[in-house]
Amino acid sequence: MKEVVKQTRFYGTPDEAIALLTNEKFQSETMPQVASFCESHGIVASKPTIGFNKDDAQFNFTTKFVEAAKAK
Repeated sequence: MKEVVKQTRFYGTPDEAIALLTNEKFQSETMPQVASFCESHGIVASKPTIGFNKDDAQFNFTTKFVEAAKAK
């Protein structure tokens, strides 16, 4: 886990996190590539569905928690 944390980018503000999660390239290019990579390397049995603020997606990226924290 220490190695994962070293390689993980954390965002300094809620706005930075929201900007990433709502970014068109992140949604339409980056995450589909990640899902394909995970499937092709046997990390997952089949390609997961990806959603953005869609609770029914297997791999859901939501801004609601960041928005809630930002509102406080």
